[in-house]
Amino acid sequence: MNRHTSFSVSRVGSWSAGLRSGNLPTPGYSMGESLAPYLAGGHREFERPIVVDTSKRIRPMVFPSGIKVIENINRHTIEFYDLNRDPSEKRNLIDELGPESRSHVAAMRSFFGAHRLRRSGYTPPTRAF
Repeated sequence: MNRHTSFSVSRVGSWSAGLRSGNLPTPGYSMGESLAPYLAGGHREFERPIVVDTSKRIRPMVFPSGIKVIENINRHTIEFYDLNRDPSEKRNLIDELGPESRSHVAAMRSFFGAHRLRRSGYTPPTRAF
């Protein structure tokens, strides 16, 4: 079956699909959504965002709606893109959208706050490049 589609997935989702294809369970701590139903020819709507936390302290989050928020912690900047209308990320909408952009930024910060490593004396590693 030849199939072409265009949607974003994370490596975590790919990992989950790989486990499923081998009839192995996906651990409860996995944040990915399995691609197995889609790979089997079905359709699925993804519910979770795609999230990255880089060693450069840049945190992008792509919501299932196609909204992408990028927070650069070192530079204290936030970017907001609608990937459905602007897949090349040329127009930062952060100042134009008001409450909508604030709710996405709050959701992103809540996610990173909930999943932050809290160990006495731990400081996240960073790269200067």
